Amino acid sequence: MDAKTPKNKNSSSDGVTGNVKDLRNTIEWLQDEGDLIETTIEVNPDLEVVALQKHLDGSCPILF
Repeated sequence: MDAKTPKNKNSSSDGVTGNVKDLRNTIEWLQDEGDLIETTIEVNPDLEVVALQKHLDGSCPILF
């Protein structure tokens, strides 16, 4: 692909973007891939969430 050719917004080299069209599909895809951390434990939004973000930086997303 040269610099003048725009990328297709609905596809990517790994085929993920075309299947992920909204939040529900994104969450389902992350669950299917095992890439979503889910918890029902309450956390302090001012302190604990920031610490979790720093600890898991670059890792899997968290669903509270």
